[in-house]
Amino acid sequence: MKHIFFLVFLAFYTNLFSQVNLVETHIPNNLKGNQILPIENEKTNQLGVFSLLSQRSVCYLYDENLVLKDSVQTAEIPSKFKSLLGAQVGKNGTYQLFLSSKGQQSVLGVAPRIKYGLAKFDFNSRKTSWNEFELDLKKEYVIESFNLNSRFVLMTINAKSSVLNFYRFDDDGISEKIVVDCSDVLFRDWDGSKVLLSKLLITKTSLGNSYLEHLVRVNLETPNSIRLTVNSSKLYLKNGMLLISLDINKNFTQILSIDTADWSKKLMGFVKPTVMSSATGYSTKSNSLIYDEKYFGIKLFGNKLKLEVTDFNTKEAIKTYLIENNKPISLKNSPIIIKDGQFVKHREVEKTSQFFKKLRDGNIALSVTKDKNENYEITVGASIPVQYVTTSNSTFSNTHFPVHSNGLNPVHFSYTGFIGGRTVYIKCLVDQKFDNVDGSSNDNVFEKIRKFVEQENVNYKTVFKFDDKVVLCFYDDSTKVFFQSFEK
Repeated sequence: MKHIFFLVFLAFYTNLFSQVNLVETHIPNNLKGNQILPIENEKTNQLGVFSLLSQRSVCYLYDENLVLKDSVQTAEIPSKFKSLLGAQVGKNGTYQLFLSSKGQQSVLGVAPRIKYGLAKFDFNSRKTSWNEFELDLKKEYVIESFNLNSRFVLMTINAKSSVLNFYRFDDDGISEKIVVDCSDVLFRDWDGSKVLLSKLLITKTSLGNSYLEHLVRVNLETPNSIRLTVNSSKLYLKNGMLLISLDINKNFTQILSIDTADWSKKLMGFVKPTVMSSATGYSTKSNSLIYDEKYFGIKLFGNKLKLEVTDFNTKEAIKTYLIENNKPISLKNSPIIIKDGQFVKHREVEKTSQFFKKLRDGNIALSVTKDKNENYEITVGASIPVQYVTTSNSTFSNTHFPVHSNGLNPVHFSYTGFIGGRTVYIKCLVDQKFDNVDGSSNDNVFEKIRKFVEQENVNYKTVFKFDDKVVLCFYDDSTKVFFQSFEK
């Protein structure tokens, strides 16, 4: 009966959620409680889904219609390998899963040596293999992971330095270490004083050897929540270029560009908006975002908020917007939206004073995406820190969003930014000339998925990109697993 209701529900909401197809797939093992990691084979347009079971790993192979075609399971692997580290598709078409012997927090730089294993799945021969390796990370912190040209890459930084390291793994699991020494680059702190890059990317906490990394990856292929883009250090990966933007300095954004073709580097700078205000007793807050070859800079001071759009390559100014307290916001295409957590219904307000009050309570941020008409949808607002009390009675009061593990599945990481959290924001629609466009903004793909999950109360497992669509993986009370595609 539940399944009948479920299918009726999907039919009713087809137009609302712009769904493409629902695929029910039967998987031999129940995915509940297991770690899973999807990876797309762009050459064959197939999908591999890894599932980590107790001392075994399974890879499921799906065709372009998300129909299960095959599955291969490893022999027993050592029980100490309990954490997914990353995945890649080998040159010979094998699906390869990296596992770590440490938990995610330990993987991120605490242990001087990381033991990892490589499970390889060959669907042609239906054979698997398992190899173990050791990675020497003495005095290094892992700050990101990503896939580059179908190769899995771990990114680290040396402690108390400006030296970046990139460990690139081949088909046999052997890593090549690439060093990008930025010691000759002048990085600036808030007040303009010289600072090491490591200080801008990581901060040690009071809890033993643990630390918080400030660097967060911004996935340009999907929408991003301001809960994610609020981070002062961001990583962008596009067309073989790595961009690390640093918004610590109060007057300008520093952007470290690394060309992965030859691993050369250069530093660029963008002047942040200038805000003149007679108000006193307020701190200056700023942030930025890179999108569609544009630099979007935002600054709040006193009763004024300024947003500037600049051409990323020529640095020519394109458009400037000014929002003032107690005055109508002509730029916005939505009410002022206030969210106070996952389980609290959002509020809509009209008074600009309420908007500015929340902006001052949080850290300002913006996100940018494009709609189907190629208009820019700019979200302007703030993420308000949430206090977490630990078992040691220590309190972290500056926690917006956890930045660990986004290298495993950046699409899922971006989606979770739209769940819960305390935020205030407005949505603005502008055309290619950045002139305001009439009309209301539509839900982006992640907002559609979030509403689908909440209204149907499904058990979602992960979200990933496949065949230029975003796919939701969820399960019901039995062992049935469903894939639901959503147009981007």
